[in-house]
Amino acid sequence: MKAKDGVLGEVRALQPNHETRLEAIERAEKARQEELESRREGAFKKELGSFVEEGKLKKSGGVQEAERLRKAKDEKNRLDAWGVQQERAAGRNGQGEETRPAEERCEGEEANGSGEAKESEGSEERGRVERIETSLEGKASTDRK
Repeated sequence: MKAKDGVLGEVRALQPNHETRLEAIERAEKARQEELESRREGAFKKELGSFVEEGKLKKSGGVQEAERLRKAKDEKNRLDAWGVQQERAAGRNGQGEETRPAEERCEGEEANGSGEAKESEGSEERGRVERIETSLEGKASTDRK
């Protein structure tokens, strides 16, 4: 009984500070709210947010850039096919040499071509193809960086 009376006496002698107790409860409630917010957001959202904020996100141009590159490649392929078709129509092999025998050529035609007009058309198309290829190569090198 003495022990019980001693403990009760100490409890009665205590004078709790209600102010510090309320402050501790408020701090605990604030920490709980922060924990709930972080659960709602999730680890992935936090990581993604920091990734974007730090500027690590690669700016690729999105769908529009992909569509532009696809169109450029299509145009290059079309021009390449057109050039091959023109060479076949002109009767040339792949090296620019005349494949028709001399007796089949028209008067004034040389063995290396079928006239200057077709040569200039072909060179214009080849120039256009080269510009597209250069553009695609430049874009490919910047994408690798």
